[in-house]
Amino acid sequence: MEIKKLVTLFIICINIIYTPAISSAYSIPTHKALSQETIRAYEAIYGNVFTPQEEQIIINGSDEEDQGTRPFNHFYDPINKQGLNAGKWFGLRKISIGSASPIWANDTIAQANWSGNKLKSTDKLFSNDSDYSWDRGVYEYVHNNRNRGLATLGHILHLLQDTTVPAHVRNDQHLNIDNKGDPDPYETYTKKYTQDTIRNILVNIVDVPDYSSPQEYIQNTATYTNKNFLSKDTVFKGYEEPNIASLRYKDGFLYNDIGIKIVKKEIVGSQLFGNKYEYILQSDTLHSSYWKNLSYQSVRHGVGLINLFMHAAEDEADTFTLARKNKSQQETSFEETIRKPGFAIIKTFYGSSLTEQDVQELNKPTYVSKASQFKPPKVLNKSPVPPYKEIREIDIDIKDLPTIIRGRPDGTNEIITPQQQLEQIKKQKQEPNYEQMSATLLAME
Repeated sequence: MEIKKLVTLFIICINIIYTPAISSAYSIPTHKALSQETIRAYEAIYGNVFTPQEEQIIINGSDEEDQGTRPFNHFYDPINKQGLNAGKWFGLRKISIGSASPIWANDTIAQANWSGNKLKSTDKLFSNDSDYSWDRGVYEYVHNNRNRGLATLGHILHLLQDTTVPAHVRNDQHLNIDNKGDPDPYETYTKKYTQDTIRNILVNIVDVPDYSSPQEYIQNTATYTNKNFLSKDTVFKGYEEPNIASLRYKDGFLYNDIGIKIVKKEIVGSQLFGNKYEYILQSDTLHSSYWKNLSYQSVRHGVGLINLFMHAAEDEADTFTLARKNKSQQETSFEETIRKPGFAIIKTFYGSSLTEQDVQELNKPTYVSKASQFKPPKVLNKSPVPPYKEIREIDIDIKDLPTIIRGRPDGTNEIITPQQQLEQIKKQKQEPNYEQMSATLLAME
């Protein structure tokens, strides 16, 4: 066992030096295929939300998450609540390798400082190129670079997809270089599925999960995979489920209670008091059963994840929570200082005239957010929301519409009430021009 761990450490060291993706789950073409099917399933429910170019950006993002040493953060054991670790070495403490994927998904600081990058104290929080965290994605999508936001969504989809690989949720390291070392047989089997060969993983997805965070999507999907499937080095060991006593035998395979093939069972010899059995995962028939179920779960949960992202973008456009969070460490520290009671004493000695309101004014974002170009509707419930351009056509609050007074050539005034405007807007199916309305009111004052 210790020899195997030493081999694992050696492979890890080689990976750090040469940085090939040796602990990735699905192959890159398979990740892109799953992202493609997830987008198709999402749009089958919510309409054509993304342009073909935007769809490709999301797909490419799910590819790029496997670059360099990022795959070390693609593991999550939901039973022990940990990421990839090499176990105890020679009786010492466990050696962790990377972050657990639910944490990595929204750890802006860790991603900004990953792989030789460093977030300086003067850098804005959302500024480093290595950061593809959830908050960064929502911020970019709403305020700054829509395409980078969509690419980040692809990165998060990748993390979710990895939780449908048993080895990634059962701490089965399977580190290898070009299938040399300890490759996972299920991952090797699924390389056959690409964007051309995947062919409609149930575009008509039903019962889409509705969770409140990307972490919940990753954790719940990981739990499902962990409890219902096996990996090469965890066949009925290391975890209580799947429980061999609860499985039923049929035609050479053990099935669980929902009809999924779990493992192949073979007689390998006879003993004096009964047969001796071997449990085998190396079977295309078995892997096909795994793929059929797990790929569906990947797409199904991915649809919910995309919908959550769109809701988060709607909320951010309304609240600017992440925009206000996008400050450097120095700016944050200065704001905290000025709020302290002792700051009044410092002002007395050094003559500062700054107030807390002054600091808030100085720290207002200097960019012009794209969210300010429209007034987003309120999300009244957790039902699916279409893209902004479609919502604006049908969801307008009459309280947001001012009374407009226009001067006529004959000197009289034309008065347009909010109700009249609303009827006209619904008839024309267009968003009210708030900037024009404001300019008209200012001109009349």
